[in-house]
Amino acid sequence: YMLGRLLGKMHFLSEKYNYTLKFGPTYTALNLGKTKYRNIWKKEYDEVFKNKNDIYKLEKLHNQKINELKKIWSNLPMSAVHADLGLISNFMYKNSYGIIDFNLAGNEVLLGDLLITWYSSRYTIFFINNVELKKTNILKEIFLKGYFYSRRLTRIEEKYLKKTSCILNGIYFNIFVADLVKQGYKDIAQKLVDKIYEQYFLDDTQIDLRKELIDNG
Repeated sequence: YMLGRLLGKMHFLSEKYNYTLKFGPTYTALNLGKTKYRNIWKKEYDEVFKNKNDIYKLEKLHNQKINELKKIWSNLPMSAVHADLGLISNFMYKNSYGIIDFNLAGNEVLLGDLLITWYSSRYTIFFINNVELKKTNILKEIFLKGYFYSRRLTRIEEKYLKKTSCILNGIYFNIFVADLVKQGYKDIAQKLVDKIYEQYFLDDTQIDLRKELIDNG
């Protein structure tokens, strides 16, 4: 809740006083084509995908959603943000709140920064190991409630909230599965690759990832 409030206040003040920096890493990567599917998977493709048609189908969907995201974000408010906040990094509490690591700060789409703060935290092994699936949506609501306390979304942000959430959910689920391969959890990744496609149409996975990790050691 406090992370949401803090992020919302930062966005509110940045927008109110028209704070600007150079374009941030997410916005830059999106517009330079660095978010295409092969940038996520790279050589891990052949290790978990048994059917090449599945690769092409997923790659086509991912790149299509990236193009949709670019069009959506071109119409949304932007301002200077930290660009690297999360539930388990850069955010500390000891009698008072503090933020570190501003090296990625830049101009980003505010709605994107809000949702990326959530999904980049939600799809980590630390989060999954410590939060049951049924509690995940509750925590997301609490986080958003904190944000909305400090900053309300504009009408156009509200219009694209659901669609942006689904696209980012798909992207970060993808990154999570690819990272499992890199960390040596290929067996778990192979069980999840068939579920990636549907994640682009959900604002959070319905798969109990905690159970998958525990059951597979």
